[in-house]
Amino acid sequence: MAALIKKKQITLRLPPPHKGGQETFLYWSTENPLAQALIAPCGTKCGKAESLQTLIPTPSGWKMLGDIHEGDYVFDEHGKPVMVIYETDPMYDHNCYELVFSEGTKVVADEEHLWVTECFDGGSAVRTTKEILDTLYKYGETSSHRIRAVDNDIPEIGFKKPANQWVYILSITQVESVPVKCIKVDSPTHLFLCGEGCIPTHNTYGSSLWMVTEAMTFSRLYCVWIAPTYLKCKIAYRYFKSFMPADSSIDMMDGLLEIRLGNGSFVKFLHGKDAETTIEGEAVDRFVVDEAGKISKQVWISLMTTITQTRGKGIITGTPRGLTWYYELSKQAQLGDDPFFVYVNLKTEDSPFVSKEAISRAKKLLPAHLFSQYYLAEFVSHSTTFGDLNTMWDDSIAYKTTMERFWVHDEHHRIGDVFHGVDVARKQDYTVFYSVNSGGKLVGYCRFQHIPYPQQIIRLKTYITNYFTGCENTVRFDATGVGVAFEDMLAEAQFEADLQPISFTTKSKSEMITKAVLSVQSGWHKTPKIRRISHEFGIYELSVTATGLHKYGAPDGEHDDVVSAAILAISGAYSNSCSTVSEEYMLAALSGESLDDVIGAYADMAMEGPDPFDTEDIEDDHDFQFDYEDA
Repeated sequence: MAALIKKKQITLRLPPPHKGGQETFLYWSTENPLAQALIAPCGTKCGKAESLQTLIPTPSGWKMLGDIHEGDYVFDEHGKPVMVIYETDPMYDHNCYELVFSEGTKVVADEEHLWVTECFDGGSAVRTTKEILDTLYKYGETSSHRIRAVDNDIPEIGFKKPANQWVYILSITQVESVPVKCIKVDSPTHLFLCGEGCIPTHNTYGSSLWMVTEAMTFSRLYCVWIAPTYLKCKIAYRYFKSFMPADSSIDMMDGLLEIRLGNGSFVKFLHGKDAETTIEGEAVDRFVVDEAGKISKQVWISLMTTITQTRGKGIITGTPRGLTWYYELSKQAQLGDDPFFVYVNLKTEDSPFVSKEAISRAKKLLPAHLFSQYYLAEFVSHSTTFGDLNTMWDDSIAYKTTMERFWVHDEHHRIGDVFHGVDVARKQDYTVFYSVNSGGKLVGYCRFQHIPYPQQIIRLKTYITNYFTGCENTVRFDATGVGVAFEDMLAEAQFEADLQPISFTTKSKSEMITKAVLSVQSGWHKTPKIRRISHEFGIYELSVTATGLHKYGAPDGEHDDVVSAAILAISGAYSNSCSTVSEEYMLAALSGESLDDVIGAYADMAMEGPDPFDTEDIEDDHDFQFDYEDA
């Protein structure tokens, strides 16, 4: 079940590396003694999950898995309370199976869920539901897999330690797919109990295997883990903590994200500018640069100045992002003629925990450049979600600094159907109005913050009344969260516009973004090059959750209010223009046809004939014309 590393009477429990990449991370420095850097562009990975309806014992009683969240407590395999430190969003359309255990418990889990089982011929190991199914009755009618039962009473739920130390898996049957999710618990084994019989089960977690092994094996190492944000560092820090043995000589400083080991080794987690300044002049022995595509080149330069002297070693990894220093370093390492480097390209398909069906579905839904980047671990020239933004800018409109807060196009562009995407401010976010006509042009834009919801309604009404009178106005807004109350306030305001509340689900957001990508890459959507619009469209990124879901948004610490409003407006205008034909192209994209082919076809269709909105150059003289004091 675990690899054991012994050093000075300390036992470190590590998960076994799976074939398809993790073994490269663990063994590269011992197999290549002259190498000092592993360059490893990686595709995204997926997680493992149980049904949301699975019963989970907790210190406060029984709960459904769907009702358990970060910060809650469940029980580990010994019946001791353990905190949930990570949960995924619900996942849909996974292949699901019902497992029946010898003491009567039934649990529904997806095919990639992890269990620690003992097999007659394979010993104790972490195995997926599908792997267990394939070998369950390998030796005839007797089950080949068993799980060690809980070894203590759990008085909080009235559970008594079973007389039999083993629970056998009697059957695994495929059932209709149900919503599932996975959680991660803060314990060395990551096991938690599920089902009425309190069956120990396991969920996925990332790998910090190499640096943990190095720090524990060798004395007095100075190790740094570098990530683009504090949150990324904190996640890695939690992984380290979960691998550490219970030993009083290990000092874990949560507030500083530092770990001091009993053998004198020291691990520090750094992000942002702190990374650049901290490692300059330091004698770094081991390093990991995580999400290297988001890290500045200066970090690598600073590392080089120190590891050249210390003969330090480290890993540079993450999803490829644009043609940056990470790309140049990967090209150099890929040549294979410099012993300083070891190179490995880890595609998503290399992971044994990601199904071919999931990869195939991603290929159908994602633009080609994003699929290459996130699943094939390839560097592409335009690494943003929306591709090459140069097709989006209307150079006929001169930029002014006032446009960052408010801008409307000349009035003869503000005619016909206009779709207003509205992203409502929450706390420190910005409220954004983003207005697009049926020809795909941005005709109005407004961005502000620190305004109560009632004033936001008045401001929106004034904006539409003053600048879009005579237009067929449609207001599209996010109906989730505060959107429900916002919808009621909009209805009470009684202004001339069709209100379209949109529920932001993974599916609906993905479809809106697909339409926006098509409209940008085909050149259908045009906007002045307002810096805030350019910035948010440029940084907006796809991330793949631990469950394999596609999640769009701004990087940590950035805003995406403009993009949220924009996709509401663009998708509405896009569907409305050339309505039947554009929807046919949209359906083609969602059904698996190459997005590149769809974009080309749609561009030809959208650009046929004269554009009634394309007139003489516009000199924008607009500023905020309505009274914000009164609003």
